[in-house]
Amino acid sequence: EEALALDFPCLELRPRDFSFSRPSLDDAIDRWRGRGPRYLSYHLPNLTWNPDAGRIEGEEAMRDHLSCALDAGVESLTAHVPRATSLDMGMDDGCARRPTDAWRTFEDATVRLFEEPVRSGVRLAIENIHNPRGTPAASPNRSFTTRIDEYLLWIDTVSDLLCSGGNGAVGALLDVGHARNNGGELDNLQPLGDWYARVGKRILGYHIHQVDVSPQTGKLSNHLAIENPFGPRISYAGFLWAWSTRQTNRAPIFVEIRDEAGRRET
Repeated sequence: EEALALDFPCLELRPRDFSFSRPSLDDAIDRWRGRGPRYLSYHLPNLTWNPDAGRIEGEEAMRDHLSCALDAGVESLTAHVPRATSLDMGMDDGCARRPTDAWRTFEDATVRLFEEPVRSGVRLAIENIHNPRGTPAASPNRSFTTRIDEYLLWIDTVSDLLCSGGNGAVGALLDVGHARNNGGELDNLQPLGDWYARVGKRILGYHIHQVDVSPQTGKLSNHLAIENPFGPRISYAGFLWAWSTRQTNRAPIFVEIRDEAGRRET
């Protein structure tokens, strides 16, 4: 309803559960699409590695949400990278990789879940995640793909699995806030300019929000309103420069701000 009222051409759905009315959603999407060219995305839940059990958790919920997304006729799916540590996935500081059960299991799950949707023409945009505050850059327990080289390696792996030779259907969903608020040391070792330069031509979509101290918690937080182009932690002037010079792809931008007033202000 908000997208209808503001005439947004790009929308990403992210329901936490299925307590809403599917017919009502279908009706709203039909009315929204009736306004002109539209781009609908759906943010899927996580697949998480359980090292004690040696298996992935979350596949059943992923299937339920994937079914809902495809029923809604989405153009794109947003999926986080595997929720596992770099150690679980066999990565070292030089981006060399040793085979692990976790890596192979995530590959198999990726094919099971996404091969058919991608073959049918739906894009798969893989979103970067971030580390908890204070995570050392060299920690083997940092989250997998919070380093740019690992992120690109996973995108290339999924592209090779789902699109023989690569056809642009698999790429990055760049969350600018996650890239900037990435644990501490990695924030400055991998500035946003590096993300734009190295990931830019692989981007299928963006999440934008500001990172700042939350007035509610007093802690550094994501998903806050963008009040001006220059800060405090993310300069969206730099984002717009990379966009205008085509260092980054022209792709749908999703305003991922939780507070309704802040979202409209942004």
